[in-house]
Amino acid sequence: NFKITVMKKKDFLWSLLAFVMAATLSVGFSSCGGDDDDDSGNNNKEIDNKEIDNSPADAVDLGLSVKWASCNVGATKDSEVGNFYLWGETETKDYYYDDSYTLDETSLPRNIANTQYDVAHVKWGGKWRMPTETELRELISCESRKVTRNGREGYMFYGKNGNTIFLPATGMAYKSEIRDDGVEGWYWSSTNDDGMIPALTFDFDYNEGPHIYEILTTRGAVVRPVCGY
Repeated sequence: NFKITVMKKKDFLWSLLAFVMAATLSVGFSSCGGDDDDDSGNNNKEIDNKEIDNSPADAVDLGLSVKWASCNVGATKDSEVGNFYLWGETETKDYYYDDSYTLDETSLPRNIANTQYDVAHVKWGGKWRMPTETELRELISCESRKVTRNGREGYMFYGKNGNTIFLPATGMAYKSEIRDDGVEGWYWSSTNDDGMIPALTFDFDYNEGPHIYEILTTRGAVVRPVCGY
């Protein structure tokens, strides 16, 4: 009788442990590398997606049509600027201007998301891609506030579900310099509007909050990827 009682207790403890582990794994961000449909979101939890895709980012659910990356391409945390790219190119440069542009934007798709010209898709893989103009407009419809994070000014965007993402003031790569670093933010969309690309931008000097502004393909901006469906 004693042996039977011990076995039952062991079975109970193993069942309890399995339940706790299953509950723990169900909490947090979802990965964009596979077919994970977990939309729970948890902006305070960090996980390692590197075995699934090539990104250092988490997919943050703001309650929008797509999930947003927690950092820019080329960055490892949200307060880092990351890398600058000419639109449609997937490598960084020492010089960002018309004569260093290697592409003919008139021959490119009107939307380069999920193509060989999509730096987020090329660098990170999985379901990551550049956001469309529509998705940038959806993001700036969220409540946003100017904040400083790890010494870097930028805007925090607040989803209605309580999750947030921070976009740092990046400046713009122009020729061989970064203009307005820490003052302005320039984020590419994947949408081509006859050579003028809608981008999410903000400017602290003129107190201009997040808005959409069209810039030339031959100016260096950063990319905040989305997790597409």
